[in-house]
Amino acid sequence: MAVQIQFANLHCNSTDDSSTDEIFVKWAGNRIWGPTEMSEGSVVNVDKFVLLQGDSGLVELFDEDWPSDDHLGGYRITKNELGGPWRSAKFKNEDADYDLWYRVFEG
Repeated sequence: MAVQIQFANLHCNSTDDSSTDEIFVKWAGNRIWGPTEMSEGSVVNVDKFVLLQGDSGLVELFDEDWPSDDHLGGYRITKNELGGPWRSAKFKNEDADYDLWYRVFEG
């Protein structure tokens, strides 16, 4: 059986920009969701399933900006989390503060 990760709700506790961010998610270097406009206090359901290749993988959060996107952080998810409860990946920099909920399962 393959090890999968389900990404669920993304919570914006505070934005990177002054009012709204255009958030997107990358898994293993590839964009898998977004951009979606988010403001402080907003919650969206990412609703994405990805495969975990090897022992761990990196999920990253970005704010789409011009001329370059703002990297809001990365979070490593490991195979050791298999079968555990829902967890929160925290993305925090000087201004931004986001939580992405996920679970690791076999399927």
